[in-house]
Amino acid sequence: MLNRLEETGLVSAEFRAADRGPGRRYYHLTDEGRATLAEQGGLWLAFDTSVRNMLAQGGIR
Repeated sequence: MLNRLEETGLVSAEFRAADRGPGRRYYHLTDEGRATLAEQGGLWLAFDTSVRNMLAQGGIR
């Protein structure tokens, strides 16, 4: 999922070597990622609310 977000330009990634163990990739939202989040964040919250309401009423039958 993070690779797909990086490929579409919504996040950037950087690799950092570690003193011990394997290095790690750190991800950051790009300006385009922040804009997309602002546009679609409300849709996600509405979806989340719908799912929570459905589960509270006994879920899917």
